[in-house]
Amino acid sequence: MDLSTTPDVPPPAIISTDRGSFGDSTSIMPPFRLNLESGFTVAWRDRDGTDRQVINGPEILARVGLIEDILELRALWSGYVDSREDSASGRTTAEGFADVALGVKLKLLDQNGLLPRTVLVAQTYVGTGNADVTGDVDPTVKAALSWDLGSGWALLANAGAAWPSDADGHFTQGIGSILASWTVLEETTLFAEYYALFPIGRDDDAAHAVDFGIWQRIGPSIQLDARIGFGLNDAADDVLVGAGISFLF
Repeated sequence: MDLSTTPDVPPPAIISTDRGSFGDSTSIMPPFRLNLESGFTVAWRDRDGTDRQVINGPEILARVGLIEDILELRALWSGYVDSREDSASGRTTAEGFADVALGVKLKLLDQNGLLPRTVLVAQTYVGTGNADVTGDVDPTVKAALSWDLGSGWALLANAGAAWPSDADGHFTQGIGSILASWTVLEETTLFAEYYALFPIGRDDDAAHAVDFGIWQRIGPSIQLDARIGFGLNDAADDVLVGAGISFLF
Protein backbone atom coordinates (compact mmCIF):
# COMPACT_ATOMS: atom_id res chain seq x y z
CA MET A 1 0.00 0.00 0.00
CA ASP A 2 1.18 3.55 -0.79
CA LEU A 3 -0.47 6.48 0.96
CA SER A 4 1.50 9.09 -0.98
CA THR A 5 -0.63 12.15 -1.65
CA THR A 6 1.71 14.61 -3.41
CA PRO A 7 -0.69 16.91 -5.35
CA ASP A 8 -0.75 16.70 -9.15
CA VAL A 9 2.25 14.37 -9.40
CA PRO A 10 1.58 10.96 -11.03
CA PRO A 11 2.63 8.02 -8.86
CA PRO A 12 6.00 6.47 -9.71
CA ALA A 13 6.28 2.99 -11.20
CA ILE A 14 6.77 1.48 -7.76
CA ILE A 15 4.44 -1.19 -6.41
CA SER A 16 1.52 0.16 -4.38
CA THR A 17 -1.01 -2.34 -3.03
CA ASP A 18 -4.51 -2.35 -1.58
CA ARG A 19 -4.11 -5.70 0.19
CA GLY A 20 -2.72 -6.26 3.65
CA SER A 21 -5.25 -4.06 5.42
CA PHE A 22 -9.04 -3.88 5.67
CA GLY A 23 -9.29 -0.52 3.90
CA ASP A 24 -8.33 0.26 0.31
CA SER A 25 -5.55 2.75 -0.45
CA THR A 26 -5.87 5.94 -2.50
CA SER A 27 -3.24 4.87 -5.03
CA ILE A 28 -4.15 4.49 -8.71
CA MET A 29 -2.26 2.11 -10.97
CA PRO A 30 -0.18 3.69 -13.78
CA PRO A 31 -1.71 3.23 -17.25
CA PHE A 32 -1.51 -0.31 -18.60
CA ARG A 33 0.47 -1.54 -15.59
CA LEU A 34 -0.86 -4.54 -13.65
CA ASN A 35 -0.74 -5.12 -9.92
CA LEU A 36 -1.36 -8.76 -9.04
CA GLU A 37 -1.95 -9.04 -5.30
CA SER A 38 -2.35 -12.41 -3.57
CA GLY A 39 -2.48 -13.94 -0.10
CA PHE A 40 -4.57 -15.80 2.45
CA THR A 41 -6.56 -15.11 5.63
CA VAL A 42 -7.45 -17.40 8.55
CA ALA A 43 -10.05 -16.31 11.12
CA TRP A 44 -11.13 -17.96 14.38
CA ARG A 45 -14.22 -17.41 16.50
CA ASP A 46 -15.55 -19.05 19.69
CA ARG A 47 -19.13 -18.18 20.69
CA ASP A 48 -21.62 -20.01 22.93
CA GLY A 49 -19.84 -23.35 22.66
CA THR A 50 -19.35 -23.14 18.90
CA ASP A 51 -15.85 -22.88 17.45
CA ARG A 52 -15.55 -21.60 13.90
CA GLN A 53 -12.52 -21.45 11.61
CA VAL A 54 -12.57 -19.86 8.15
CA ILE A 55 -9.68 -20.10 5.70
CA ASN A 56 -9.67 -18.41 2.33
CA GLY A 57 -7.01 -18.19 -0.33
CA PRO A 58 -5.40 -17.51 -2.61
CA GLU A 59 -6.98 -14.09 -2.34
CA ILE A 60 -6.48 -12.38 -5.70
CA LEU A 61 -6.78 -8.69 -6.53
CA ALA A 62 -5.86 -7.62 -10.07
CA ARG A 63 -5.61 -3.86 -10.73
CA VAL A 64 -4.95 -2.30 -14.15
CA GLY A 65 -4.50 1.43 -14.71
CA LEU A 66 -6.36 3.18 -17.53
CA ILE A 67 -5.85 6.94 -17.02
CA GLU A 68 -2.76 8.34 -15.28
CA ASP A 69 -3.53 8.88 -11.58
CA ILE A 70 -7.27 8.98 -12.38
CA LEU A 71 -8.82 5.57 -13.14
CA GLU A 72 -8.12 1.86 -12.70
CA LEU A 73 -10.08 -1.34 -13.29
CA ARG A 74 -10.22 -4.03 -10.59
CA ALA A 75 -11.08 -7.73 -10.25
CA LEU A 76 -11.25 -9.33 -6.80
CA TRP A 77 -11.54 -13.00 -5.81
CA SER A 78 -11.21 -14.54 -2.34
CA GLY A 79 -10.20 -17.93 -3.73
CA TYR A 80 -11.28 -21.14 -2.04
CA VAL A 81 -13.24 -20.73 1.19
CA ASP A 82 -13.17 -23.47 3.85
CA SER A 83 -15.47 -22.78 6.83
CA ARG A 84 -15.82 -25.26 9.70
CA GLU A 85 -17.92 -25.06 12.86
CA ASP A 86 -17.59 -27.45 15.81
CA SER A 87 -20.23 -27.61 18.54
CA ALA A 88 -21.82 -30.12 20.88
CA SER A 89 -24.02 -31.31 18.02
CA GLY A 90 -21.06 -32.05 15.74
CA ARG A 91 -19.23 -30.42 12.85
CA THR A 92 -20.72 -28.49 9.95
CA THR A 93 -18.75 -27.32 6.91
CA ALA A 94 -19.18 -24.96 3.99
CA GLU A 95 -16.56 -24.82 1.29
CA GLY A 96 -16.05 -23.89 -2.32
CA PHE A 97 -14.78 -21.24 -4.68
CA ALA A 98 -15.84 -17.71 -3.76
CA ASP A 99 -17.60 -15.11 -5.90
CA VAL A 100 -15.70 -12.76 -8.20
CA ALA A 101 -16.05 -8.97 -7.87
CA LEU A 102 -15.48 -6.43 -10.64
CA GLY A 103 -15.04 -2.72 -10.11
CA VAL A 104 -13.26 0.58 -10.62
CA LYS A 105 -11.24 3.08 -8.59
CA LEU A 106 -11.58 6.74 -9.55
CA LYS A 107 -9.58 9.65 -8.13
CA LEU A 108 -11.72 12.65 -7.18
CA LEU A 109 -9.30 15.00 -5.38
CA ASP A 110 -5.62 15.45 -4.59
CA GLN A 111 -4.52 16.40 -1.09
CA ASN A 112 -4.61 20.15 -0.51
CA GLY A 113 -3.69 21.08 3.05
CA LEU A 114 -6.21 19.45 5.36
CA LEU A 115 -8.33 18.35 2.40
CA PRO A 116 -7.43 14.68 1.82
CA ARG A 117 -6.63 12.89 -1.36
CA THR A 118 -9.95 11.21 -2.19
CA VAL A 119 -10.82 8.26 -4.42
CA LEU A 120 -14.07 6.43 -5.10
CA VAL A 121 -14.08 2.63 -5.05
CA ALA A 122 -17.10 0.92 -6.62
CA GLN A 123 -17.37 -2.82 -7.19
CA THR A 124 -19.87 -5.65 -7.14
CA TYR A 125 -19.74 -9.39 -6.58
CA VAL A 126 -21.47 -11.27 -9.38
CA GLY A 127 -22.55 -14.56 -7.76
CA THR A 128 -20.14 -16.88 -9.59
CA GLY A 129 -19.09 -19.00 -6.61
CA ASN A 130 -19.99 -22.51 -5.48
CA ALA A 131 -23.36 -23.07 -3.81
CA ASP A 132 -22.07 -23.25 -0.21
CA VAL A 133 -20.28 -19.89 -0.32
CA THR A 134 -21.90 -17.87 -3.11
CA GLY A 135 -24.01 -14.78 -2.69
CA ASP A 136 -25.95 -12.67 -5.18
CA VAL A 137 -25.08 -9.48 -7.04
CA ASP A 138 -23.63 -7.68 -4.00
CA PRO A 139 -22.36 -4.12 -4.66
CA THR A 140 -20.05 -1.95 -2.55
CA VAL A 141 -19.41 1.79 -2.84
CA LYS A 142 -16.96 3.67 -0.63
CA ALA A 143 -14.63 6.63 -0.44
CA ALA A 144 -10.97 6.24 0.48
CA LEU A 145 -9.27 9.30 1.99
CA SER A 146 -5.58 9.77 2.77
CA TRP A 147 -3.38 12.41 4.37
CA ASP A 148 0.41 12.53 4.01
CA LEU A 149 1.52 13.87 7.41
CA GLY A 150 5.24 14.03 6.65
CA SER A 151 8.20 12.30 8.31
CA GLY A 152 6.96 8.93 7.04
CA TRP A 153 3.53 9.19 8.71
CA ALA A 154 0.19 8.92 6.92
CA LEU A 155 -3.50 8.41 7.67
CA LEU A 156 -6.00 6.46 5.58
CA ALA A 157 -9.77 6.32 6.11
CA ASN A 158 -12.51 4.40 4.28
CA ALA A 159 -16.24 5.04 4.55
CA GLY A 160 -19.10 3.59 2.55
CA ALA A 161 -21.80 0.98 2.26
CA ALA A 162 -22.28 -2.53 0.91
CA TRP A 163 -25.37 -4.53 0.06
CA PRO A 164 -24.44 -8.17 0.79
CA SER A 165 -26.89 -11.06 0.70
CA ASP A 166 -27.53 -14.08 2.89
CA ALA A 167 -30.34 -16.60 3.40
CA ASP A 168 -32.69 -13.76 4.35
CA GLY A 169 -31.92 -11.69 1.25
CA HIS A 170 -30.02 -8.44 0.74
CA PHE A 171 -29.31 -6.00 3.55
CA THR A 172 -27.41 -2.73 3.92
CA GLN A 173 -24.07 -2.72 5.72
CA GLY A 174 -22.08 0.38 6.64
CA ILE A 175 -18.29 0.19 6.30
CA GLY A 176 -15.72 2.28 8.14
CA SER A 177 -11.99 2.14 8.86
CA ILE A 178 -9.08 4.33 9.87
CA LEU A 179 -5.42 3.39 9.54
CA ALA A 180 -2.19 5.03 10.67
CA SER A 181 1.06 4.05 8.94
CA TRP A 182 4.71 4.81 9.56
CA THR A 183 7.43 4.21 6.98
CA VAL A 184 10.34 3.31 9.24
CA LEU A 185 12.69 2.53 6.35
CA GLU A 186 12.38 3.32 2.66
CA GLU A 187 10.90 -0.11 1.91
CA THR A 188 9.33 -0.98 5.30
CA THR A 189 6.00 0.40 6.56
CA LEU A 190 4.16 -0.53 9.76
CA PHE A 191 0.44 0.08 10.28
CA ALA A 192 -2.31 -0.05 12.89
CA GLU A 193 -5.97 -0.03 11.88
CA TYR A 194 -9.46 0.08 13.36
CA TYR A 195 -12.42 -1.06 11.26
CA ALA A 196 -16.11 -1.80 11.67
CA LEU A 197 -19.10 -3.25 9.83
CA PHE A 198 -22.54 -1.87 10.69
CA PRO A 199 -25.65 -3.86 9.68
CA ILE A 200 -28.45 -1.37 8.96
CA GLY A 201 -32.09 -2.30 9.42
CA ARG A 202 -31.28 -5.49 11.32
CA ASP A 203 -30.96 -6.31 15.00
CA ASP A 204 -27.39 -7.64 14.55
CA ASP A 205 -24.65 -5.79 16.42
CA ALA A 206 -21.92 -3.93 14.56
CA ALA A 207 -18.58 -5.78 14.38
CA HIS A 208 -15.56 -3.81 15.65
CA ALA A 209 -11.95 -4.97 15.21
CA VAL A 210 -8.33 -3.82 15.04
CA ASP A 211 -5.36 -5.15 13.13
CA PHE A 212 -1.62 -4.52 13.01
CA GLY A 213 0.73 -5.29 10.17
CA ILE A 214 3.70 -4.61 7.93
CA TRP A 215 4.31 -3.91 4.24
CA GLN A 216 7.78 -4.90 3.09
CA ARG A 217 8.78 -3.86 -0.41
CA ILE A 218 11.50 -5.83 -2.22
CA GLY A 219 12.77 -3.57 -4.96
CA PRO A 220 10.28 -1.58 -7.02
CA SER A 221 8.03 -4.46 -8.13
CA ILE A 222 7.47 -6.92 -5.24
CA GLN A 223 5.84 -6.41 -1.87
CA LEU A 224 5.18 -8.73 1.07
CA ASP A 225 2.53 -8.12 3.71
CA ALA A 226 1.50 -9.68 7.01
CA ARG A 227 -1.08 -8.77 9.65
CA ILE A 228 -2.79 -9.97 12.80
CA GLY A 229 -6.19 -8.76 13.95
CA PHE A 230 -8.39 -8.98 17.04
CA GLY A 231 -12.13 -8.57 17.49
CA LEU A 232 -13.28 -5.93 19.95
CA ASN A 233 -16.76 -7.34 20.53
CA ASP A 234 -18.76 -10.55 20.12
CA ALA A 235 -19.92 -9.67 16.60
CA ALA A 236 -16.34 -9.78 15.28
CA ASP A 237 -14.01 -12.75 14.84
CA ASP A 238 -11.72 -13.32 17.83
CA VAL A 239 -8.46 -13.50 15.89
CA LEU A 240 -7.39 -13.32 12.26
CA VAL A 241 -4.02 -13.65 10.57
CA GLY A 242 -3.10 -13.01 6.98
CA ALA A 243 -0.10 -12.73 4.71
CA GLY A 244 0.53 -12.13 1.04
CA ILE A 245 2.78 -11.22 -1.83
CA SER A 246 2.14 -8.77 -4.66
CA PHE A 247 3.78 -8.06 -8.01
CA LEU A 248 3.83 -5.05 -10.33
CA PHE A 249 4.03 -5.88 -14.03
